[in-house]
Amino acid sequence: MSSLATTDGEGVRGAEEETVTPSTRYEPREKATLPPRNRRHRPLTPPPPASEFPAYEPRDFFRFELVHQSTKSAARVGRIHTPHGVIDTPGYVAVGTNAALKSVSHRELAAAGVDLMFANTYHLTLQPGPELVAAAGGLHSFIGRDGPIITDSGGFQVKHHNSHASVNCQPQIPNM
Repeated sequence: MSSLATTDGEGVRGAEEETVTPSTRYEPREKATLPPRNRRHRPLTPPPPASEFPAYEPRDFFRFELVHQSTKSAARVGRIHTPHGVIDTPGYVAVGTNAALKSVSHRELAAAGVDLMFANTYHLTLQPGPELVAAAGGLHSFIGRDGPIITDSGGFQVKHHNSHASVNCQPQIPNM
């Protein structure tokens, strides 16, 4: 590639007209499909009618197990059972704002007894973007973690970082 490169909306181009796009930089293991555009989440869009949801079937993979209740206070020790593992409570939570932990592997977290990892939805929406995470097969596959992950809505960051922005009540879907 030439040292004189220009950037356009499609990627980086050099004198040889070699184009590098985000899809050529990352090769997903399986092609993930996104819901149709009319079914993707949009702010201020009401949910689908209840008749479109599947019938409720009790499942055992999300439950809270009470291990010990204090007789002197409301303190308790418990376990949260999830499809990705058990979370002992109370406990520490590793914070990987962009779903990345600096200098600590998931194996080291498990060895230290840290069951849960936190990621911030707002930051993940900005970078790498929901399409790339979906193409990787979801957040667990994207970051290579088998254990439980918790995410927040990112509402604080939207309010904090966009405090001077105007509010547009029309739903917008970014072209990422």
